[in-house]
Amino acid sequence: LEMPEEGHRALMINGKADASTGVDMGTQVLLGQLPFALVPGAKKALLVGLGSGVTAGNALLWPLERLEVAELSPAVVEASRLFDAHSGSPLSDPRLTLHVGDGRAVLRRSPGGYDAVVSEPSNPWIAGVGNLFSAEYFELVRSKLAPGGVMVQWFHLYETEDTLVKSIVATFTDAFDDASLWRTNGGDAFLVGFNGR
Repeated sequence: LEMPEEGHRALMINGKADASTGVDMGTQVLLGQLPFALVPGAKKALLVGLGSGVTAGNALLWPLERLEVAELSPAVVEASRLFDAHSGSPLSDPRLTLHVGDGRAVLRRSPGGYDAVVSEPSNPWIAGVGNLFSAEYFELVRSKLAPGGVMVQWFHLYETEDTLVKSIVATFTDAFDDASLWRTNGGDAFLVGFNGR
């Protein structure tokens, strides 16, 4: 955990900011809001990647009955509590179920029926994250969505070669016929895909 600018807090993983109260804040908030604005009445959701907890906290502002969160790193879970003033302490919400482990394994074991799956790891070039941008992962997510459910995948456009961006978008649109790309701030984007509508 670092304090990169006066008054800002950042969660650093392997030297890369994974979440912050600075420039990333708007994207983290939008990631927790957009899926539920697109699927009004969503009751069950899965968030892959806890990070600062800001996305989870914003998702829980909606009338969800259950939010499952899969976080690979116990250290990230511990560090997320340092952002409680910004996230609303989502780990204290009884609607949240935390799975410490690989998000793909959580999905495989799940009976599915999710109205929304949000995938927060955003750096496809980081070791251990690239498999969350694969055809197998996107197809697994779609298979666990309820009819009309939505997947939102955050990824960075900066530090990502155009060929990799094109590959990620092509892989996503192969899995989701109804897909779109949303630009957030200058360097971030969301891929949004529906399981039919």
